Amino acid sequence: MSKKEIRVLELAMARKARQSELQDFINNSSFQAVMRKTVAFLTDDRSDRIQLKISTGDASFTDGRAITVGMEDYFFSPEFSRYEWVSIFKALLAHEVQHINSSNFKDIKDIMKKYTAMMTGKGIPDQLLGKIAKDMLNIMEDGRIENIIVHKLPGYKMPLILMNQGTADLSTLEEKADTPGEEFLDFVNSSLCYVKTGRRPYGISVYAGTRFEKEYEAVLPYFDLAVDARSSKDCKDLCLKVLKSTADYFAELLKAEIDQQKAAGNSGGKGDPGEGDGSGDYEYTSNGECEYNDSPNGSVSERAAKEAEGGKSGKKAGKKDEDKDDKGKKRGKGDKEGKDGNGGKDGKEDGDADGKDGENGDSANKTGRNALRMPRDPSSRSNTENWTDDFSGDGAEDYDVRELTADELQALRQGVMDELDAVEKENKVEKSKEEVTREKIAERYSGEYTRSFLELFPVIPNTALPSEVERAGRKLENDVERVLRVKRTEKRNMRVGQVCARDLYRVGMRDPHVFMRKGQPMKADLATFLLLDNSGSMGSQGARTKVNGRDVYLDKSTLSRTAAGIIERGLSKFTAMKISLFDVSGSQIRHATLKKFDERSTGSKCYNSQPGVGIGGGNKDGYSIRVATADLMARREAKKVLVVLSDGLPSDYNGGTRAGLNDVREAVREARRKGVIVIPIMFGRASDREQMKDNFSYMYGQFISCDPIDITDEFTKLFTKLIQTA
Repeated sequence: MSKKEIRVLELAMARKARQSELQDFINNSSFQAVMRKTVAFLTDDRSDRIQLKISTGDASFTDGRAITVGMEDYFFSPEFSRYEWVSIFKALLAHEVQHINSSNFKDIKDIMKKYTAMMTGKGIPDQLLGKIAKDMLNIMEDGRIENIIVHKLPGYKMPLILMNQGTADLSTLEEKADTPGEEFLDFVNSSLCYVKTGRRPYGISVYAGTRFEKEYEAVLPYFDLAVDARSSKDCKDLCLKVLKSTADYFAELLKAEIDQQKAAGNSGGKGDPGEGDGSGDYEYTSNGECEYNDSPNGSVSERAAKEAEGGKSGKKAGKKDEDKDDKGKKRGKGDKEGKDGNGGKDGKEDGDADGKDGENGDSANKTGRNALRMPRDPSSRSNTENWTDDFSGDGAEDYDVRELTADELQALRQGVMDELDAVEKENKVEKSKEEVTREKIAERYSGEYTRSFLELFPVIPNTALPSEVERAGRKLENDVERVLRVKRTEKRNMRVGQVCARDLYRVGMRDPHVFMRKGQPMKADLATFLLLDNSGSMGSQGARTKVNGRDVYLDKSTLSRTAAGIIERGLSKFTAMKISLFDVSGSQIRHATLKKFDERSTGSKCYNSQPGVGIGGGNKDGYSIRVATADLMARREAKKVLVVLSDGLPSDYNGGTRAGLNDVREAVREARRKGVIVIPIMFGRASDREQMKDNFSYMYGQFISCDPIDITDEFTKLFTKLIQTA
């Protein structure tokens, strides 16, 4: 087993050992609050349109509407604490948000098409060619968008450097590849390392004197220019030059089918199978490019010289630089870190401004040496000054991996601690109000055996909805949007409303149409709490249907959550909505909250909660209604609606069913006196509903009686009316 394989195994074991710690960390409310605020801070669009998932996996990606961030195994080593984890997750989040802000999907489609045409007749399948082009462009775009982040937000420099330590570690080369396919992967990963860190990977001297060195050195100038590229299109044009420069080399490496399979299985190093966005398009997500790199390093002439340098090896393969200065500095690797906001100095203060750069004598060229990639003075890193990261192999024992110093790590850690403390203080103020309210409710039930309340927040997978559920949710969304557009867009030439100054001239013509109605936000002033019965009886049969000619029996829990999931998907843009399952289990009144009021999502946590969140035992409806009412009263929306869906009568009361009926009746009256609209839905078979109708009438007054199979239609009609009147 090679050293690299041993290293990978060690990191995988470290991840496994800290997996439960990671899960606890992800569920921490303070960390979640920090991440939500970070999304709002970073995005150029409305933050509530972006769904965030903190993954226990190692892949990070976005589809433009949702972002998933996950840490690599490298950061599970014991030296990384939870405070470093916060910095890593924030850096990953900044990276993904910047892709949304700055990467253009048209470019990735275009380069795949052009590269496939360029490589016609080379014997490589079109699908693999598309993947190679896509991966290389994504690598180069990674460097560009991180450059934008650091120039825009200098405070993200250290978190990004910390994040990229993992890239450098995983790009380490122990020995030359045994097969052409593995050599191809080494080339791709070495490219990623250089673009993101400004350094060739440690151990690259194993390829000294080979074609790998010649081809790799030839494309480095293009990588430098790509990091500084202003737009996604500029980066794409440079990527085409890289692909053209390496075309014959890649064709030679990937002649054999086994090498093609190797390249197809792992080119680009982006996550593990099964842990991706499923689209195959990586992080190019929209055509709405809105942020550009307007702070390139180097002058126009310097960048032109750098581009002219591309496509050439710059020196013979395997030849050491013979014109290092007397401190052992090499091409572009002796620059001191800058003092200005972007981490760079002017040309006169550049670390090797007077040196020479190989045969070109171009060391003052700052192109590609941005604040993130610029290395420190090597003399500050160790006792020796003989260091390198090129193919010569000199000084490899002192290779500068551009890690943060102990002081930098401590400063980063202190910043995270301060941020988490601030969030914790905010949470305590909000929680104290909620706790006082919950304690008052508990006092009302002091004589009951079951009086302890517990609110759970289960972790729900963010899987795509089935097509029929997604279609129904989108239809509801479109219907509601039409209603709001008619109701809330500005109207002029009206006979009533506010006087419109522009139409006052009509008065002289005896025309009464001088009034207008101002436009309003496309969002209903409505807060809704969906309280779904989750007692044991919800596991009984609710409906029978046919799938592929076979009878399929659906329980009431599945039907209710599916219906609520459609409502969640359709209305998330227009109204604040909370969804909780209520039951009594283990002598506790439990609310499993699937969606919080201010949680925005493009899918449905309610639908995806099945079968992971199981059903409970009994229920104490009056208690749950009072808790939901208190949550609604804390909202600032003008209209507050509580929808209670139940298939039976309250059960867990000392005084039996009659005591439960009276408690629910009183809880509903209290809610309505406070201005909450309570809408009860009796849910079950016709015979059961017939038996319960008098009791439901006693508890709620008017109510909706619904067969389980019709619950989706009933929900849709109900919420459309609520939106119309909001």
